[in-house]
This record gives sequence, C-alpha cells and structure tokens, in this order.
Amino acid sequence: MINHWISENDSESSWEEKKVEIHRRFSSASCVNRSFLDHRKDKHFQTSSKYSGLDLLFAKKKFKELVMNKKVLKEVETAVLQLLSSHNTNPVGMEGLRFYLLLNELLHMIQKHHRQPSTKLAVAFAAAVQRLSAESLQILEGWWSSLSASTMVKYVQVWKQALSGILSSEPVPRNSEVISGVKNLLLVLQHMYHANNRITGRQRIPEKAYSLGINQELLREDLNLWRLHKTQSMDINEQPLILQFPFLMDLKSKKMTFDMNSKWTQIEHQQTFMPPLGWVACCGSPFFELKLKRASLLEGTFQQLAAAHLSDYKKPLVVYFDEDLKVTDVYKRDFFHHLFQEMVSAESGMFMFNDSNTLAWFSSRVSKTLTTYWKMHSNHRLKICDIYWISCL
Repeated sequence: MINHWISENDSESSWEEKKVEIHRRFSSASCVNRSFLDHRKDKHFQTSSKYSGLDLLFAKKKFKELVMNKKVLKEVETAVLQLLSSHNTNPVGMEGLRFYLLLNELLHMIQKHHRQPSTKLAVAFAAAVQRLSAESLQILEGWWSSLSASTMVKYVQVWKQALSGILSSEPVPRNSEVISGVKNLLLVLQHMYHANNRITGRQRIPEKAYSLGINQELLREDLNLWRLHKTQSMDINEQPLILQFPFLMDLKSKKMTFDMNSKWTQIEHQQTFMPPLGWVACCGSPFFELKLKRASLLEGTFQQLAAAHLSDYKKPLVVYFDEDLKVTDVYKRDFFHHLFQEMVSAESGMFMFNDSNTLAWFSSRVSKTLTTYWKMHSNHRLKICDIYWISCL
C-alpha cells in the first residue's frame, strides 16, 4: 500500500485516488494496525500485556519510505490528526492499543528525517494518550517496558524533541492550548518513565535519557510559579511545568533550581513586608549567627542549633570563632571542615565504621553531653546539611 502511495505515477487523478486510500487506511486504528501485524508463526495471535503482536521492524522500514515523500507525509499527518480527534478513548481489547506504538514509530521517523517537524501531531497524540483509561495505560506501559533499550531511548527522544520545540520559545507561551499540550507531552514522558522503572538489568535505560536541556530563564519562571503555588491558589495555566516532573531535570538543572530557591528564601527572611513602606529590613539580625569556640566546636554547635528558631536556618550563615566578630567566609569554611572532622572522629563516638572505613552508621554509644542534644534535638543534625548547602551560595 505505501509503495503505491510513494510511486512516481502522480497524475492529478492518480493522486486523488491515493489521497482516498490514505484516508481510508487511517480511518480507524484497526485499519492501521492490520498493515503491521507480526504474521511470523501467527505471533500476532499471541498478543498480551507484554507483547503487542506488531512487527515494528517492518513498520520502521515502511514509515521511513513514507516520510521521505513530503506530499504523502503531509496527507498522512492530516489523516492521523483526524483519526486522533475521533479515536475511542477506550479501545475494544488491547489490540486497539497497537496504534499508539505505531504512531510512536511514525513520529520518530518524521523527526529523524525532517529538520524542523511540526509538533502538532505529537501534541495531538499525547492528548489521545491522556484520554486512555488507567487499564489501557497500564497495558501501553507494559508494551513500552518490553521494547529494546535502543528503541525505548528513541521513543523517549520523540517526546523530548517535541517538548524542546515548544519550550525553546522565549518566553514560553502561557495560553491554555499551549500549556495543555506541554503537560500532555510531559505526562507521556512520565508514563514512559514508569514503564522503564518496571525493567531490571541492561534493558533498563539510564535516568539521564529523560533529562531535558532546560534553560535558566525557564527554570527561574517555573520556580517562581512553584513558590507562588505553595502560598495561593492559581489558574492551571500559571502553575509550574517542569518542577512537577523532577525526573526530567539533570543534576545541573536541579542544583540551579536549588540555588535560586535558597537565595530567594534567604532574601525573604532578611526582609519583612510593612505597608505602606513595602519590603524593609527585618528588625532582628539578617543572618544566622553561630558564636563558637574552637575548643568545644561540636558541643557548641549542637547547643546553638537547638536554641535557634527554625526561621534562622533560612538566613545566610555567619560564623564567629573565639569572640572574633570579624565576618569572613574563611570562618564559615573552617566551621564545616572541622565540624565534619570532629563528627566522624573516634573520640566523638557519633559514628561506627566497618574495617575498611568505607561504611558508616550512627552509633548507639555517644558521650553523655552529645546524647543530651542528640535526643532532645535530633532533627537539628539534619539541619547541618541544610545550613551547609545554603551557605555555599
């Protein structure tokens, strides 16, 4: 059938016949599926939640031929868009879901052989996936999880590329149609991520395969919306996008977001809003001050952490040693360096280690002085990590 569509015989009457054939073939999911069933040893009769019954290698070959003919491809895209808009949200039997695997392969071929493909088909496809029932989505995830790692990576890339085409706009449009499309694309990636989590061993693709290249301005905008969303109800179009899907963020993006959030948090706790003056400096200290003695660093630290108000942890850290009130980052670096050394030392008894000193765990035998602070203020030991990260900014 596809060979006939892409044949050289392209008179006006012939092309009209081909258009009719294309729309007839893509008039229903079953018509599309029928062309790509795996007939080897009647394997398509073995369709299950783990096997789709499709010959995806054959589909790949034919879709590659199809997308090389721009005229035919344009008509196919039109027909598929019409089918997606009317497709049953609950296909009869799992056989009706084969269509979604085939479309993933078609999108992959379009993106591979066309430099700047339209995202319209991908967005419509993603919307159709979200209309599926929970049971159908489970089956689709099962089929994704049965794909080879290389195929899974290609399909993930399909959705990442579609997203990049939209999110690369500056600023990202915030109208309801665009936001709805982006969220549907993100949700498809989330379904594929869940499918990957079912897999063990070499067939499982690495987490980094899902990472998007997210620019700082988009992260800043998304973080601002996320912070507002925590304190007030917001229109769905103004809610954060990427931060609701952290598996899409690489380490660089996560650290960038953490740094910005920490900086904004510090600024908030150094100021207070006083109408009609607006934002003014807090009457108290704008810093979290630790006044310590080097000779009793560990005990002094836990004692002052226990006495501090929780809001103090969100302020920039300043460390003073031995009554020297000079403000310097050198003291702050010394604080973390020497505090860590004392915490893991044998004298503190705070940790126990294996023979090779490669594993550590909290000891149940700690000095009486530390035990007092340990039991009364156990949550503050975690705050040392918080203070460290915030102070690095």
